[in-house]
Amino acid sequence: MNVAVIDIGTNSMRLLMMAQDGTEIHRQVAVTGLGVGVDATGRFDDGRMAETLAVLAEFGATIRSIGAGSVAAVATSGTRDASNGPGFVSAVAQHIGVVPQIISGAREAALAFEGATVGMKSASYLVVDIGGGSTEFIRGTLSNGVSEPEIALSIDIGSVRLTDRCFGRRPVADAEMKNAEGMVAGLFRDVPKVDGAAVLGVAGTFTSIAAVALKLEAYDRDVVDGAVVELPIIEDLVARLQSMSIGETALIPSLHPRRAPVILAGSLIAAQALRSVHADRVTVRESDLLDGLARELIAGIRSDD
Repeated sequence: MNVAVIDIGTNSMRLLMMAQDGTEIHRQVAVTGLGVGVDATGRFDDGRMAETLAVLAEFGATIRSIGAGSVAAVATSGTRDASNGPGFVSAVAQHIGVVPQIISGAREAALAFEGATVGMKSASYLVVDIGGGSTEFIRGTLSNGVSEPEIALSIDIGSVRLTDRCFGRRPVADAEMKNAEGMVAGLFRDVPKVDGAAVLGVAGTFTSIAAVALKLEAYDRDVVDGAVVELPIIEDLVARLQSMSIGETALIPSLHPRRAPVILAGSLIAAQALRSVHADRVTVRESDLLDGLARELIAGIRSDD
């Protein structure tokens, strides 16, 4: 039996389909910027919502075409905050056949830790998950393939939210950068520290940073997964992006053009996250919340057999 899972993020929509043995069948992502403006207005923009629903309708058609015995969908920070989020969720259900669950930051963190540690050796890990609306820090252990999150913290700042608050113009003035850095540093003052754990970075900001740092001519998931990026490289990227327009940023090879408006904010958050947990490097993982949700769904099917 195949399973299908959908992550309705603040910036991107993602679909993953797996066979019951954990083999990946299909993976798809579309950046719609659903949550742009939510921090200021408290609601989804009608145009972005319509575009997102069209993408999710395509996801639904793909699921029906390939076939899945079990389907689950989650919505994260943007939908938690938007006053029209419940209506949006109802509309989504018509396209994908299930009602998406609007999950808490704690639930988001647990799924991220599960996905990030897939295939890793038994050890202590600190997972940092930068989304469009929130950033999760999860420290825990992986032992004999079983992940055990121990400390989880979800903070309401992400690449879209920080962009909306601080980066209305490009290039960005030094004073605006200093203000953004101070804001994020303050929000991250109580995050869990490394304390011997290896740091794993997940989601679109970290994978984009890795692809740019590796100077890839085109995005390559297999190359990005497991890439180690040092803090000075991320800091240099922040300085580089600060001086660029959105149009110039969109021309960077391997970067999805629709991530161009928010990658500066995401990179700043990534750099500050590493400083705050007292880490000098991060290992980037392609597996994340979506993979954690798929494996949870498969485990539930197995327990019912």
